Amino acid sequence: MAGTPHLIFKERAVLYGVRAAAVKEIIWLPELTPVETMPVCVAGVFSLRGKIIPVIDLGILFGHKKRSHCLTDNVIVIESGDRLTGIIASEAVDMLELSDEAVQALPEFGRQARPQSALIDGEARAGDGLAMVLGINPLLDAVSAKGTGTLPRRPEADVFCPEVNEKERKAFHSRTIHIDKSAEDGGGDRRQAVAVIALNGENLGINLDFIREFSDITGLVPVPCCPSSILGNMNLRGNVITIVDIREPLGMRSDTKTALKKAIVAEVAGLIIGVAVDDLFEVIYVTPAEIKPSDFVVEYGERYIKGTIPYDGSTIAYLDLKKMLSRSEMIVDEEV
Repeated sequence: MAGTPHLIFKERAVLYGVRAAAVKEIIWLPELTPVETMPVCVAGVFSLRGKIIPVIDLGILFGHKKRSHCLTDNVIVIESGDRLTGIIASEAVDMLELSDEAVQALPEFGRQARPQSALIDGEARAGDGLAMVLGINPLLDAVSAKGTGTLPRRPEADVFCPEVNEKERKAFHSRTIHIDKSAEDGGGDRRQAVAVIALNGENLGINLDFIREFSDITGLVPVPCCPSSILGNMNLRGNVITIVDIREPLGMRSDTKTALKKAIVAEVAGLIIGVAVDDLFEVIYVTPAEIKPSDFVVEYGERYIKGTIPYDGSTIAYLDLKKMLSRSEMIVDEEV
């Protein structure tokens, strides 16, 4: 039986689902501005191409304590009519088609005591777990003039993520500026989303067009009879992906593997590959005009450098990661 596509995402280790048709876009969490007249479940607002978007913390909305946010959090922007709202998510997990029969009503016990239950249309199987399917309009009503009277308000405007360090705060702020700046591009070039990563302690940029997600490297299993660029296989939510080391083709030292703790999960030519990096800092947005001829070709190798891009008052190399992952050395021969 045909179903309705739903985006499944995770927040505070809880799975949620929203109708994919209502999802306008998914962005990296920017710096939010708290507003004291809004309910406490609204972490703050930000400007998305000139429109002010309130952002909901689902944990607080459902009665949990405030949590610390990090640079790898997302904001899922949902839309209904002319209303836009963001939802903080720690991870976008999957896209599933759910039939009406697959979304089962919540048990009646305790629903009257928790008015927030009205925000949930039901629950549905999502992989090995259950996802709470959110009602779009009830959720939007909860932070609008209709519903804010039933929700506690913050006594005063607080500071967004007071626990983060100065480098992280600058990264959050940089995202906010780049997201809103894209509204000024009117008739200009389309801005490209670029992830700023660290490799051997150096900052580099990679295009996000073919990147699926970011993940910690855990449970790495070596693969025999493979080149040194293949670090091993890792199980990612039931899928086995190959983790590769791109330092050698870039002319970097690759004799130390302990620093590589994050994986950039990319899809190239139908294959899912994980690229090992030191860390992920943030996502920035650049126009083609900001990509300049590279001064790094001698250091990194001309084949894999698109150019340089501005970052934090300086410039960093902009890698052609897709071209690099198309090399035969980066493909595991399962028949060996």
